[in-house]
Amino acid sequence: DIYGIYILIKHITDRETFYSFYGHLSARQVFYGQRVTQGQVVAISGGDPLRDPTPGRSTGQHLHFGIYASPSRSTHLDPTEYLTGSLDNPAASCCAGLSRFI
Repeated sequence: DIYGIYILIKHITDRETFYSFYGHLSARQVFYGQRVTQGQVVAISGGDPLRDPTPGRSTGQHLHFGIYASPSRSTHLDPTEYLTGSLDNPAASCCAGLSRFI
């Protein structure tokens, strides 16, 4: 995968299921199938050639983030309302409730 070490977290709300993606990591802090909660550290961002074991061609620490409708990451969703919630869909906060690392 072009993102090197990454995690994909499945979020299930009353209204929908969606996936948050975190790529170009230097280390995972969760394991496959583990339930994760809001505020939990799930990974360490990567890209720093001096600290990251797999920095690729990167010259500095960074994170690739996305929200997707499917685990294949083929359908991008606008992350704005998932990060902030919205009046139309307040339950769809990326970090609300229990989710599972897949």
